[in-house]
Amino acid sequence: MAIIITGAGSGIGAGLAVSYLEDGFDVLLADLDEAAATEVADAAAGLPGTAVPVACDVREPDDVRATVDLALTRFGSITAMVNNAGISVAGHSHAMELAHWERAVDVNLRGVIHGVHAVLPTWSTPAGVRSSMWPHWQASSQRPRSPPIRPRKLRWSP
Repeated sequence: MAIIITGAGSGIGAGLAVSYLEDGFDVLLADLDEAAATEVADAAAGLPGTAVPVACDVREPDDVRATVDLALTRFGSITAMVNNAGISVAGHSHAMELAHWERAVDVNLRGVIHGVHAVLPTWSTPAGVRSSMWPHWQASSQRPRSPPIRPRKLRWSP
C-alpha cells in the first residue's frame, strides 16, 4: 500500500512518513525542498516500507499531478494522500503585505485542492463511485472500508 505525503521533508509530514514506513507502507515523500525529503528517506532506510523523495511545489497543479503519476508508476496504486504541506505567515494581519497572504492561500488552500484534484480520479470503484475519504470499497456491500492504518505516534527529529 502506498501513501503520498506532502510537506514530508520536516515536522508532522516527516513524522507521519516514518510512522507509515515502520508499518510497511510505501511512502512518496513530496516536499518543496527535495533535499529535506531525501534526508527523511535516508534516515528511514532499513524500515519495512519504501521511501521515495520527490520535489513538489503544491502551488503548482502540474507538480502535484506529476507526483501522483510518479506514485502510480512506482507503486501501482495510491492508498491515501496526506495533504500536509503548509506555511505560516508571521506578523500582524493588518500590516502583512498582500503577497504574504496570497502565498499562504496558495500553499495552505490551493495546495490541498491540487492534491485532491490530482488523486481522486485514481480512486475509482468498479461501479465508478469515487470517495475522497476511503478509496477502497468492499465489493460485496459497497460500504466504505478504512485502510488498516493505526493511530500515529510521531517520533521525528532532524
